[in-house]
Amino acid sequence: MTVRNWADPAAGAGEYDKPWGGKRWVAAQLELRNTGKALYGEVPGAGAEVIDDQGQRFGSKAAEVTAGPWMPGSVKVPAEERALGWIAFEVPVESKIGTVQFVLGSGCANRAGWWAVK
Repeated sequence: MTVRNWADPAAGAGEYDKPWGGKRWVAAQLELRNTGKALYGEVPGAGAEVIDDQGQRFGSKAAEVTAGPWMPGSVKVPAEERALGWIAFEVPVESKIGTVQFVLGSGCANRAGWWAVK
């Protein structure tokens, strides 16, 4: 997994895609590349979080953003292929997000990656 792009704030793509009061959306464009030799299945939103400068963590939201096509809830990636899409996160307006974290295995594996964002 690699963070390809970052949107802060991120605008909702649909009429009902709006954050709750006192919150904003941020979004990461993630690329999941299967470097193995077999089909790889993942639930990207389950393994993705953003972390603010206070250490608070925020999970993904099922929302489409105007930044680009969203990452499906579940992906099956053939060997040597990739999946690309945006994942949204709802965070407090005052939060300063500094990190995107992704944990393989739908958030249950012991392998994770962290990317700094600005």
